[in-house]
Formats: sequence, structure tokens, C-alpha cells
Amino acid sequence: MLNRPPPHTEEEIQALVDEFAPSYQPGVTILTAWFRLQAPRINGLLDANWKWSEIAAVLTRAGVIYGTGKPWTVEVLTAAYHRAKRPIKTPKPRWPAAGDVPAPSDGPSEPS
Repeated sequence: MLNRPPPHTEEEIQALVDEFAPSYQPGVTILTAWFRLQAPRINGLLDANWKWSEIAAVLTRAGVIYGTGKPWTVEVLTAAYHRAKRPIKTPKPRWPAAGDVPAPSDGPSEPS
């Protein structure tokens, strides 16, 4: 039989709401970047037996919203969280670097 931890108290939930709320500004904060910054904190909550559903409720109460303005669901929260944890891709240059382009020859080429 699994040992399930007791649900978190209203005081614990409100403490997290108060902790997360100042770090997010609707319309200003980029959500993916916010999740990257908050990943260690969220990992700590998961390690401390917080459920994704509890974290979703905390973020919703703290005013951390996603594009639709709807409350967080477990599915949407985990997808956003894991998307933010992917490595950041660096854009590839559209043109080759100057050293990669062969220098033009000064005269006509001779057959070899």
C-alpha cells in the first residue's frame, strides 16, 4: 500500500502563492523564460511531495496565467514546464561565415 502524504494546508498553499505572485507580471513576463527561472523551485516542490494539481492551483491563484487566461490544468502545466526545460536552440546563420567562403582567384583558372 502506498504511503500518501497528507494534503498541504491552506497556510502552505498561501505561502507559495505569496512567493510566486511577485515574480510574474501578466502581459510582461514571458512564460517560458519564467518557467526556466522557476524550474529549481518547482523541482523542489515535486521533491517535497507536492502534486502537479496543487502546483497548478497555486500558480492560478498567484496570477501566473498562460495565453488563454484559463486556470492551469495538470496537462497544460506539465507541458509548459517541460517545454521550458528543453535546451535553448541557437539560431543558425543564414550565410556562411567569411572564413568559410573561398577567396576569389586573381586570374583565370588553369586546368590541372
